[in-house]
Amino acid sequence: MEKFFSNSYRTCRERFLIAAKEAGAELRTLSVVDDLTTDVAIFPGRSDSYLVHISGTHGPEGYAGSATQLAILTLMKEELRTSQLATTNNPTIILIHSLNPFGFHTGRRVNENNVDMNRNFLSPKLWEEVLSRDPNFAGYLTLDSAFNFTTMPTSNLFLNDIWGYLKLAKTFLVYGITNAKRALVAGNYHKPTGLGFGGQELQPSARNIIKLVEELEIPTKAKRVALVDVHSGLGPCGVDTLLYDLGIQSSTTSPTSTSSTLSMDSIFPPEYASDVWTVIDLAPSTVLVPLYVLLYIVGCVIELVFGVEVSRRLLGGMFSFVSGGLQDSVIGGD
Repeated sequence: MEKFFSNSYRTCRERFLIAAKEAGAELRTLSVVDDLTTDVAIFPGRSDSYLVHISGTHGPEGYAGSATQLAILTLMKEELRTSQLATTNNPTIILIHSLNPFGFHTGRRVNENNVDMNRNFLSPKLWEEVLSRDPNFAGYLTLDSAFNFTTMPTSNLFLNDIWGYLKLAKTFLVYGITNAKRALVAGNYHKPTGLGFGGQELQPSARNIIKLVEELEIPTKAKRVALVDVHSGLGPCGVDTLLYDLGIQSSTTSPTSTSSTLSMDSIFPPEYASDVWTVIDLAPSTVLVPLYVLLYIVGCVIELVFGVEVSRRLLGGMFSFVSGGLQDSVIGGD
């Protein structure tokens, strides 16, 4: 699988386009910002069944999604050669490469307008609801100072790092990890410069995909649609975790598979199921947070002494464990 990974957005895009052409796909290029694009490979099949695969909703997660799509295209090229793909029974397959090309290219979770695209695909009714609701309905404003630092206490990066994570640890201890997650994952639609901003209107990437769906007449023709949106932040490291809607037919993975399956019921608390996007609390007791902060400080000392980024690697592992892999952007990653 490693051979399908690349080290930049542009290389990923180039390899995707070449593989799509070789596999016989119909290609469309959707301009997003500057010379950055979302590219779409379409394999026509049944007009009432569709398989849609999306990569790069969150920028840096595009590497995993792009590699998956390249593997799919390589397989489809082989099947095309053996005529296994040429059957009228197949669904129409749509591979959407780099939904958020700005984030992919710059290594940011968000797009060119600081918008988290995973919170931007809303219907007119939902837009009206999120823009009119209390900005603090899930506690975002209460925790604003923990999510959105406006000043740093010193000009020293090392000391600022320690201060930032001590402040984050204090937030977890005072409010609880579950409440902090809920406040962040619920989405912020009122502070454009804040973390987790979902926008105040549809973004260019979202408009592109909606237009594509309408041009293909999917809303009127489709009887069955399977949509796979690839992310790399939730679940155990190295294990495929499938989050699915119980209203959609799906098959569970075998006991020996390296995949796990979570139903929407298992990750959305009933009291927030219709309003707040959150996940099951995978975190250990907040009592352990001070220990993680202590380990981080030790890592920083090691970094200063030996000139290596041991602390950052250590920090990533610690806080991924604490937060269940969710919203790593809180600590500077994706």
